[in-house]
Amino acid sequence: MNMHSLTIGITTFNRRALLQTMAAALAHVRHLDTARILVLDDCSQEFDVDALRQFFPGAVVHRSTEPSGAADYAMHRLFERFVRTGSGYLLVLDSDLLSSRNLVDRCARIIEADRINEQPCLYSVFNTPSHRTLRVEGPFAIKQTVGAAGTLWRHSLLADMLRHVPVSRKFDWDWSAYLTRQAIPIRVTRSSCVQHIGRIGQNSRSFAGMDHGEQFDDYKGSNLAWFLDHTREGLVRMIADQQARIDNQGKAIAQISQVVQNQAQLINALISTVSAGETSA
Repeated sequence: MNMHSLTIGITTFNRRALLQTMAAALAHVRHLDTARILVLDDCSQEFDVDALRQFFPGAVVHRSTEPSGAADYAMHRLFERFVRTGSGYLLVLDSDLLSSRNLVDRCARIIEADRINEQPCLYSVFNTPSHRTLRVEGPFAIKQTVGAAGTLWRHSLLADMLRHVPVSRKFDWDWSAYLTRQAIPIRVTRSSCVQHIGRIGQNSRSFAGMDHGEQFDDYKGSNLAWFLDHTREGLVRMIADQQARIDNQGKAIAQISQVVQNQAQLINALISTVSAGETSA
């Protein structure tokens, strides 16, 4: 792979602790110096540009003057900037992903094979069960939809998609549908090269419901420790949330019981009043 034929694009917005873990894992990736790192911050309040440059040494860092309003719009900004200023291929990473140390090498092999392929194709290195597999072709699962995280775009394919698909809060579903209409395959590595550790985000409302990368290929060393730490934190938070829901349900039941008792007392008082009136009559 030629120098900087791969750009790793990262969108960031707050979640400092997760971002620091993500950056530390990325720093362990082999041959990372052969890739260009592009960081687009969506006007975070938890850190500034200087902090981002410390997290990602050598990266090109841009900070928006105002928030985009949603993850899809931030991703669209990343896509547009890469199409304007980049070349080669763009790998999209979220700020809550662990990276396999094989990430760049795996992307390099995909890029080498894709360059001799006349048919355009979208790749992803994040295989999640939430996006159904249509069939399997060697090391790839063929899917009809994928999320943006982990996608690997050829510059010309991304530019074409941006010309035809307007940004929205369901941007990834829309461009997945566009690629399907154009008969452009979506190939996902059967073993994930990234793993999700973020519990809460626009597309992940709970620890139990978040996307999980199947067959992640690097549960070793620091990655294993980070994954276990964030998994433990997610489980503890999930248990606390569940207990809070139970407590709230208990309070609601107690309030309803009190209302029923009050209504029963009122009805009994009315009955007594009516009975007393009939007796005196």
